[in-house]
Amino acid sequence: MILKAAKRDSLHRSKHTQISEAGQSTIEFLTTFIFAAGFIFLFVRLSLSYTNGYLVHYANYMASRTYLVFDDNLSNPIGTDAIAFNEAKKTFLSYRVGLFIPGIDDKISVNDPQTVGKKYYVGTVVNFTQRFPSPMLIGAGKEMNLVSESFLGREPSRFECLTQVCSAITSVIGSCETHATFFDNGC
Repeated sequence: MILKAAKRDSLHRSKHTQISEAGQSTIEFLTTFIFAAGFIFLFVRLSLSYTNGYLVHYANYMASRTYLVFDDNLSNPIGTDAIAFNEAKKTFLSYRVGLFIPGIDDKISVNDPQTVGKKYYVGTVVNFTQRFPSPMLIGAGKEMNLVSESFLGREPSRFECLTQVCSAITSVIGSCETHATFFDNGC
């Protein structure tokens, strides 16, 4: 009788243990699945942030190229830089970066040759912000200040080239009125 009671108690305990551990595999599966999905989501968000950055770099580079070579054949080189910046801004906006990074459309600026002391800092600059792409790690939700710079320089305008070539010819010949075709845009 004591043996039967002990056997009955051990069966009761094993049933109770089996009943309480019935959802363990479900919990382990859900935990692993959530961790794996979160890890994949983190890398997708990180790759989208990198892609946005590369898009901004490319659009800024193309805007800087436009700023580098644009010439409107004006007789005033200072006015040409402002017109070149407007064309560079149009080029930047043509890549529709604002669809991916809201508010970036008015963030492009230019270092023009008149305001920059060093000529190798002439070009376009874009300052923009993005959220740190980590949902649960340190720095989550913080804004990152990012900068894209493209300093390709600025070609002299045709008027500046004509002035430089004319002053060189004037020092030798005395007049450059008949030799106005000597200049090119690579002086």
